[in-house]
Amino acid sequence: MEERLKKLEKLKELGVNPYPYNFDRTHTFHQIKDDFATLSQTEQKVSTCGRVITVRGHGKTLFATLTDETERMQVYLRKDRLGEKFDLFQYFDVGDFMGLDGTIFKTKTDEITVLVSDYVLLSKSLRPLPEKWHGLRDIEMRYRKRYLDLIANTEVRDIFKKRTRLLNAMRQFLDKQGFIEVETPVLQAIYGGAAANPFKTHYKALDQDMFLRIADELYLKRLIVGGYEKVYEVCRDFRNEGIDRMHNPEFTMLELYQAYADYNDIMELIEQMIEHLVMEISPEKKLKFADRTIEFNRPFKRVKYVDSLNERLGFDVLSAGESEIDKHCEQHGIDYKKLARGSKIDKIFSELVQNNLIDPTFVVD
Repeated sequence: MEERLKKLEKLKELGVNPYPYNFDRTHTFHQIKDDFATLSQTEQKVSTCGRVITVRGHGKTLFATLTDETERMQVYLRKDRLGEKFDLFQYFDVGDFMGLDGTIFKTKTDEITVLVSDYVLLSKSLRPLPEKWHGLRDIEMRYRKRYLDLIANTEVRDIFKKRTRLLNAMRQFLDKQGFIEVETPVLQAIYGGAAANPFKTHYKALDQDMFLRIADELYLKRLIVGGYEKVYEVCRDFRNEGIDRMHNPEFTMLELYQAYADYNDIMELIEQMIEHLVMEISPEKKLKFADRTIEFNRPFKRVKYVDSLNERLGFDVLSAGESEIDKHCEQHGIDYKKLARGSKIDKIFSELVQNNLIDPTFVVD
């Protein structure tokens, strides 16, 4: 970082603004590659920009690889083309953002490249980037410093984009089914709709304790009472509880309610919606998860809660004695001593049945 600060000061001495406000880009890297034939034949000048991720070369020529949100792009800088400005690049580092003008060509290795005729520093990076292959393996750092994860792992950016596509597709599907999207209060005087511990805050204007919602169920049901027949909300909920791979204190949830419908109607609706969402990213209705390929063909499997658990246990769990339940908790490493009977059964269900449900399945009754 000290060396980068020295370069920053040198750039300022040379009259270079290391943090300009804007850059007029004509093409993204993806657009350049898509329009290569036209751009190369017409020798049309492009203005593009991105983050420097590699630099190689010496003397009077050098190649750099830049990345933007869409693609990577190789750029070629020559002393005989840039003149004295070529020497300015010695004060650039990996991680810096730069804008450039130039024309498009292909190298002998058939790589689309921008021959730079002018360039400008857009943002000087004062901290080095993590090394892609061995600098960002720490899972905790990846989640705590998402910006580094996004820089080093482009597949993570793709996941974020797919999430946006799925949320849009979800809304489109429900809108076509006649649902209306609503917003309900995040701050609530009385929390409800789920069994969870809330986050507590204080409303100074009213001198009143408030809670961040743990669910939006009760307010959505009030809308049904008020006369709406189909409502939904994509909402942020907050539960002041543990953190693990299946639980986060702050999370996004879709909740919907429909009048004159029972749980069979809702299961059919969810089947249709999931099929619609899967086809948005996989027309074959197949998704790969870990080492398995999961098919999303309707109708989804339905299993009964008690029957499926009894089948795995070999006896009727509802009529079993407490000692029998406790014995199976011990066998499966469940800390059961502070749990009520129903919670013990549910923990056993998670171990014996839920963990083995791979394909789309409704657990009912």
